[in-house]
Amino acid sequence: PLNHIKTSDVQIQTEYQARWLVYGSKIEFRGDPELDFVRERFKKYEKYCIGMSAFGNNFVMLLADGSLKTYGDDVPEDVLQVEKNPSRKVRTVAIGTLGRYFILFQDGSKKFSVPERFEREVMGQHNKTRNRRITQVSFGVEYDSWVIVHDDGTVVLSKKTPKQLQDTIEVATSEMPKVSWIALSPDREVEFIIFRSCGQSFAKMGSQLKHFYYDCGGPERVRWMQILGGGRAVYGVYDKQD
Repeated sequence: PLNHIKTSDVQIQTEYQARWLVYGSKIEFRGDPELDFVRERFKKYEKYCIGMSAFGNNFVMLLADGSLKTYGDDVPEDVLQVEKNPSRKVRTVAIGTLGRYFILFQDGSKKFSVPERFEREVMGQHNKTRNRRITQVSFGVEYDSWVIVHDDGTVVLSKKTPKQLQDTIEVATSEMPKVSWIALSPDREVEFIIFRSCGQSFAKMGSQLKHFYYDCGGPERVRWMQILGGGRAVYGVYDKQD
């Protein structure tokens, strides 16, 4: 049960993720009153959440004990099956448009439906990334548009990602602190946000998403974000009151 999560459960996650786990954090859904239904679905789990992947009206939440909670009609079947089998502990999960998804289990096994180059990366065929752990994945507009964030803060991205994003990632990864999270938009090619640990972020967003971001506390409080499309987004917000 979630109310019995122990410190050892958190330590199963990578040290990199565990540093960012904050009990008592809250999740803000902005941009559409219909997202209130999603908020109610996830409300009792939010303080255990260490990340979320989403697009449109489809969501998957990763909890500190390695289990998943989902919402939506187009969540991939493999993700739904993992939710039904909480004994399979998840380290990283991502869903995207065009049937894309990626699940990394804590035992190192994987399930995915991804572009070919992405598959080569995650199967460890490249020496540069073989010994790194994947901590987060985000999918963009095109089928072959994606980014992978590793536990050492390095980022692998496809050639289909916009040049502005590529240039910004180059700046963000050129010095400390590490990149901790990247969100791509499912419907707007040049819309993204890159988070560094310790609060710094780099972003290219429309005025509405930017307003929501700062209304939720901006870089001092927002730990992660998912861009849903249509000017809507989800924000993982550190609540200093808790």
